[in-house]
Amino acid sequence: MIEEGFPEERLIIIGHPFLDSLIKKDVSIHERKLFCDSLNIKSDGILIVFASEPFKAKDTAKDLERIGYTDTIILQYLAKCLKEYQKKLSNTLI
Repeated sequence: MIEEGFPEERLIIIGHPFLDSLIKKDVSIHERKLFCDSLNIKSDGILIVFASEPFKAKDTAKDLERIGYTDTIILQYLAKCLKEYQKKLSNTLI
């Protein structure tokens, strides 16, 4: 959406209600720690969750033609965005 000209400050990522509440900090520190511990990640780290229903192999070409993307294209774009985000974060930490 940013590439399409939408202002970044007006965009809100939404998804699973529990994961949204982690972003919105509605979860207590204790609940956050339990969640992070259950996944063996640092509680002060960044957690990115991506869930998608994969295309059926036989439908991929048809879906690409119909909607303009496939699950592979989505994952490639996600990887690109994460690399850009990593660069952005490392520049702010210097």
